[in-house]
Amino acid sequence: MTADAVDGKHARATGQSSPLGAIVDHGIDAFLAFTTGVAVTSTTDPALSTSRMMLSYCMFLTAWFCAQWGELELGSLDQRGITEGEFLTMFCLALPGLFGLDFMSHDIMLPVLGAIQFRYIFEYGVIFGCGAVTVSFVARIVMAAPGRRFQACWPFFHMCLHNIVSVLLSRTRLGLETPLFTFILVGMNAAMLMTKIRLVATLHCAWPVMHFEMLPFVVVAVAHIAGADCGIGVFIAVLLWQAFSFAWLWHDTITRICRVLNIPFLAPVPSKEE
Repeated sequence: MTADAVDGKHARATGQSSPLGAIVDHGIDAFLAFTTGVAVTSTTDPALSTSRMMLSYCMFLTAWFCAQWGELELGSLDQRGITEGEFLTMFCLALPGLFGLDFMSHDIMLPVLGAIQFRYIFEYGVIFGCGAVTVSFVARIVMAAPGRRFQACWPFFHMCLHNIVSVLLSRTRLGLETPLFTFILVGMNAAMLMTKIRLVATLHCAWPVMHFEMLPFVVVAVAHIAGADCGIGVFIAVLLWQAFSFAWLWHDTITRICRVLNIPFLAPVPSKEE
């Protein structure tokens, strides 16, 4: 995490930053945000037992999404809070090792609120903290684009749809019986949206009106939420589709970039003399 926070600052300070570096760095971050989010939520509540936990997970990913969306619409990446967020992540992951595996369920006395489990503090803290970050980005972008507010907010609408479907899915039979799998399924869909907003922010291409990569997830999840008996096999097929789509997106993007730059795809590293 420390190296990830430092490398961008070092590249900019030494004149080595580039759009391709932004794609690779933040593109990988889009996937790591999903896996790190699963790690933190399952550390805080191994049973992943509440819809609030899914909401906090979605709000964390939405805050990351909005930072890239803000660069697209406002012209610069807001880097405030990145290092602090990484330290908080490390802190949460370390707590069970420092104070015992059941630490997250310990009661903590708070003024006015009284005794409350630590994991609830985490849930509400992430929901309101990341929610405030999200609202600030929405307000700034809406004010910055008075003549095209609907068009500018279109990426945010897709993320909102993802969040609503995800929270409702966590309350279904799938979410209650296989919560970790549900979080992974939700995270893969979010990783796709986060990767695409990163690519759009760097390459300045149009944000798609329809994302065929997320259609299977939305259709199957909505059907399951509505009461359809979608077995685990159907959702495993959706996860395989997500993995294939994610790999294809990266392969297609990098090969196009290499073709434009006239460099071979997955070229061998040149010798120092070269």
